[in-house]
Amino acid sequence: MMKEIALSAILFCLSMSMMAQNEKGTFSIRPMAGLNIATLNESNGNFCHTKTGVTAGLEFEYGVSRQVGLSIGMMFSQQGAEIDGSTEEHTFNQGIDHLVYSETQGKLRSNYINIPLLVNYYIAPLKGLAVKAGVQLGIRADDRLKCETQTEEANQYQDNVPVYTNTLMPYEYYTYNTMATDVCKSIDFGFPIGLSYELKGVMLDARYYFGLADALSASDAKEMHNRYLSITLSYRFHL
Repeated sequence: MMKEIALSAILFCLSMSMMAQNEKGTFSIRPMAGLNIATLNESNGNFCHTKTGVTAGLEFEYGVSRQVGLSIGMMFSQQGAEIDGSTEEHTFNQGIDHLVYSETQGKLRSNYINIPLLVNYYIAPLKGLAVKAGVQLGIRADDRLKCETQTEEANQYQDNVPVYTNTLMPYEYYTYNTMATDVCKSIDFGFPIGLSYELKGVMLDARYYFGLADALSASDAKEMHNRYLSITLSYRFHL
């Protein structure tokens, strides 16, 4: 009896291993979870830096052929950016060079429901390896911006070094706990590209997302786009 159970278990594992690869005309589902390393791309300045978050969801795939699959997913995704930067502004008033220096630190936490639509190409000589690319729609779930800005001014110099004589906004602290329309736009759009490797149904997936839409709703925050690297593990179940 034990031998029969063991043999049945071995045959089941072998069949699952054979089915792990993409097959023409088959449907599969993959629960997946992992890590995001996200930021906002800036056309000007260097205020936004990477922050980590989690991602999790489901992806469905249809096998067009042994080498091509079409997939659509629904993923919860923590994105945003660490904010850390400074600016200097010079103005001249009655022949005096007036310097205003500002430092800003904080964090933007933005959560999305992402829907990626991908073409997966399985490389025949390298069993289990696939490259993928497609488009992705992001629906903002919620966000919060929390930052602190300190601004100082100087209108005197000593040995060509500015002497700060007044503090305009000493450690003024801004906290946003509002609807996403006050910080981020409700819809994001872009394209992901990536690689994956699958062994016996277990898949390691790495993707990079290039956002095309402006991420922030503020009129003076144009050309700031979502960017993130996503690394996930999943398991393929054939339906």
